[in-house]
Amino acid sequence: MHTPYRYVLPLMLTAIILATSGCGDKKETTHDKEPQSTLQHIDENRTFKEKNTTLIERNQSNPSPQITPTETPQKGFTLLDPEKNTLSIQLEEDKISSAQVKTPLLVITLLKANSIPSQAEAYVLSELQKQYTQQMTVIGVILHPQIAKETLNDFKAESELSFFLATGEENDALARQLIDTLSLGETIPVPLTLIYQDGKMVAYYEGAVPIEMLEHDIKTLLEGEH
Repeated sequence: MHTPYRYVLPLMLTAIILATSGCGDKKETTHDKEPQSTLQHIDENRTFKEKNTTLIERNQSNPSPQITPTETPQKGFTLLDPEKNTLSIQLEEDKISSAQVKTPLLVITLLKANSIPSQAEAYVLSELQKQYTQQMTVIGVILHPQIAKETLNDFKAESELSFFLATGEENDALARQLIDTLSLGETIPVPLTLIYQDGKMVAYYEGAVPIEMLEHDIKTLLEGEH
């Protein structure tokens, strides 16, 4: 019995998709693991690293080139955007602060300018920044900014940025110290997004995250403010 042509074509297409799905540069693709909400209750009796080890159900992400750990932790950072605007950040153990940030939530996202997942994450955060202007401040930090100059304009255009994008020399040092608080090792997964509430980190996400998940967690945090 011959197989009808209307069944043959879908089977051929399926075979082609399966055969080619593993091709390409794995550094610029995300794992197909189903994303999960990263916001969970924190037990205040546990240490900071223990809290953040169990705080998140990790999403697989794309590795970035390694950044060498610093011997002496830096406490103050001056971030610079392409228009030469500055934003100062202070780190003190497990707390972060900035005199220029007046919102209860601070979101820092570590990005690669030549990464499609990073562009997707930046676009999502731009949309959320527009919706939660009074409640949330987003800061994007481009890793290895000296290498990213040629692709930076394309990144900004594709992401439709509505938040501060740091492209200065202190980016990698800040990223390294943020990573050290999470015990993620020397390789930085990108994009990597961290949410701080009143200076304390409450959630982080490895890989590009759907806007629905991020907005759900942001709303949950803001509702807890009341």
